[in-house]
Amino acid sequence: MNNVHISGAGTFSGGSYDQIHVSGSAKWNGDIECKEFHVSGAVSGDGNIRAEEEIHVSGSLKTKGAIDCAGEVHISGSLVAQGSITGCRKVRISGGMTVRGDVEAEDVKISGGGTIEGLLNAEQIEICAGNREGSVRIGGIGGSKVVVKKPEVFSLFGIALSMKPSYTQSVVTETIEADEIDLACIRAKVVRGTNIRIGEGCVIDRVEYSGTIEHDPSAVIREIVQAD
Repeated sequence: MNNVHISGAGTFSGGSYDQIHVSGSAKWNGDIECKEFHVSGAVSGDGNIRAEEEIHVSGSLKTKGAIDCAGEVHISGSLVAQGSITGCRKVRISGGMTVRGDVEAEDVKISGGGTIEGLLNAEQIEICAGNREGSVRIGGIGGSKVVVKKPEVFSLFGIALSMKPSYTQSVVTETIEADEIDLACIRAKVVRGTNIRIGEGCVIDRVEYSGTIEHDPSAVIREIVQAD
């Protein structure tokens, strides 16, 4: 099976490959099937990407298609996908993202900012957004365990640059549904689950729980309902 190795600038066509390695910048046309897709730099294309083992991007990836990977997807930098991201064991996105479709995986961790217009669905979900309000916007979130953490405090030589923590709603979504939910700094219309913890910086219209609930006094929750 053919390989693609580009160092500098180049183009390649859709097709089946063993490995795709780009160091620099590249463009492709058509759908891609491969075992590994590695990018250090910037790559853009108009087709779908299907990888058996791994997609690893340090830099920028733009595709007008969808991404399907049976293994792991690691994006450090920028991701723009017009389609969905599906079939993954792990998804790690740090930096900026725009996903027009859904994101489906077993284990998802997001840090930074961006948008998922569709649904984020995974067994394990962890989000640590930026300090800006609405840093991460997601249509809906569902899974077994969902954790949204407070934004990290930036420091210089171990000294916090801001002594006053920011509790703005860094993550904005319509709904969250999961068995175990632990939230901070999020704005949502409906949060529905078994065991729910609502921390600082949250603004939620309605919380529905069937097990236990714990909420910080500073959290704004307009309605709490215990389900049968």
